[in-house]
Amino acid sequence: MGDYIVSTLIGGWEKESRICLLRLSVQRQVVFPLIYEGEMACAYVADIVVENTVILELKSVKALSPVMEAQLINYLNLSKLPVGYLINFNGSRMVYRRRVLTQ
Repeated sequence: MGDYIVSTLIGGWEKESRICLLRLSVQRQVVFPLIYEGEMACAYVADIVVENTVILELKSVKALSPVMEAQLINYLNLSKLPVGYLINFNGSRMVYRRRVLTQ
């Protein structure tokens, strides 16, 4: 696929980040429904899913928060995907947190 441009709209400003994902299956804005008593109660939307195994949640904030990490853990639990990364592009360097779904 070559380089993959990820555009996210954050606070009215468009931030573009380049992620090199060569020959990998990539899906954007993947919906994970939350089913309660046989009906969809709500849905969560993950920014990027790579190879149906890794979730990438992209942020551009001053600092990553526990709420953002909980969001990623919810995505992992709903999707049953094993690994997720919470990535913050704000600041002078990229910061990330890796989370692994435990059984």
